[in-house]
Amino acid sequence: MTQNTAERVKYVRTQAKGFEINQNDFAKSIKISQSLLSLIEIGKKPLSEQNAWAIEKVYGYRAEWLLLGRGPQRISSDPITKDLKDKEQIWHLISKWNLKEPIRQLLTDLSPVERDTVITLIQVLVKKK
Repeated sequence: MTQNTAERVKYVRTQAKGFEINQNDFAKSIKISQSLLSLIEIGKKPLSEQNAWAIEKVYGYRAEWLLLGRGPQRISSDPITKDLKDKEQIWHLISKWNLKEPIRQLLTDLSPVERDTVITLIQVLVKKK
């Protein structure tokens, strides 16, 4: 079905919402030009990691799958369960660190992808000590 990166990007654009999104709207949603999207979809320009992460954030299709064709296509087949799991993990970490309320609120306001990134970064920094 989706043999290469170009085909996977086009698949997301044409199937992600259950209907086809035109190139202009899709490009705007991930903050690139329509002409760049067109070149990516025909394989003349590579999909950057930054653009793959933008597609993951907006449409829920994993950057690793978009770039390499590996792993599950979607972030989670059950976003409600994933969101609850994320919140449990965040609150567990927050309670261990005894953070003040403003920091707690900032973490809960992030998207699941952004929270995962922040949590991973914090865990890496903690391990360096």
